[in-house]
Amino acid sequence: MSQRTITLGVLSDTHGNLHTRVVELFREAGVERILHAGDVGDYSVLGTLGSIAPVTAVRGNVDKYGRAADLPLEVRLNIGGVSVYMIHIGAKPYIWLPGLPKPKPQVAICGHSHVPLLETASDVLFLNPGAAGTKPRFGRPLTAALLRITEGQPEAEIIEL
Repeated sequence: MSQRTITLGVLSDTHGNLHTRVVELFREAGVERILHAGDVGDYSVLGTLGSIAPVTAVRGNVDKYGRAADLPLEVRLNIGGVSVYMIHIGAKPYIWLPGLPKPKPQVAICGHSHVPLLETASDVLFLNPGAAGTKPRFGRPLTAALLRITEGQPEAEIIEL
């Protein structure tokens, strides 16, 4: 019997402008769900992503107006038997770990820093997909991530756009 893999697209910090490569990347990967870790900027970004797959998004520090201001600050999900926690402002794993909600999630996703991060600590996969807008900031490349869940096991990769 073959193992079923659920593929999710993960991005953050679009600031109202979605990088054109994101749509192509997520379609090619066959994502079944998209997670946006805040700083959407313009709610139309979520509409574009929603044409690919269902979207779950959290509010970032720039999401102060319009429909983006109504997004939740954090979400907890169970996807393919994996607990996922997403918030806009997280931290490096050693700082963030003590503050994670209990029970501890298997995957913790954040954005905000524009710095891609993929690290496992204390059985938690920490993922910051970086920024997927159209304007690089802080000298960082524009990136997004794919999160794959197979039989209750998460793994991720960060992809430069």
